[in-house]
Amino acid sequence: MTSKFGLYEVFAYTIPGGFYLLTIVYVLSVYQIVIFDYSIIDTYSSWLIILSIMISYSLGLLLDPLAAFVHYRLSKKPTREDIIMRFKEKHPDIKFNFSLAYTPVLRAYVKHSNSELGNRIERAGATKALFRNFGLNFFVFAVLILLQLITPTHYSIPIIFAPVFGVLSFLALIEYKKWHRWYFQMTYESMIAISLDKLKLVGVNEIDAKEL
Repeated sequence: MTSKFGLYEVFAYTIPGGFYLLTIVYVLSVYQIVIFDYSIIDTYSSWLIILSIMISYSLGLLLDPLAAFVHYRLSKKPTREDIIMRFKEKHPDIKFNFSLAYTPVLRAYVKHSNSELGNRIERAGATKALFRNFGLNFFVFAVLILLQLITPTHYSIPIIFAPVFGVLSFLALIEYKKWHRWYFQMTYESMIAISLDKLKLVGVNEIDAKEL
């Protein structure tokens, strides 16, 4: 179970972290802050790939809190309270005996009780982190392209790509909100499913059992 979550986490941070790395390289190159010797790519290709993956993962991990903060400030995402209220409205016959403050504990309990359900929750959490970072990175890249209009650069990307990355950032934000809602909804639904299973709603009639 731990290795599966580790794999999801690596992808969730490394892929957007790779885009963060490309953005940094782009800024350093176009403003000639650092002059890159691209001929070393052929010489040290294997080592550069390994190093790039390590840096990408680190950047994704370090910048994820910033992405979460930006999304929190710039957009209205459904909170845990909103999600649970909508779930209660949809299932008014279910009584909840747990507090939303115990959500991390609920996830741990689900992972311990049912590895498949726990795996789905962790995958949803990694996916929402993926889109959260994509949203920030695409937005930053769109702004950098627009800055070419007022700042001289060594070479430039066509301005038409600015709205393209802006749209990609917006789409990533929509996906992030969707997976954010699913993440908490899966937690509560899984907890309820496990609780119902513990109640043993289906059993063998005692009379029929004796006859057997």
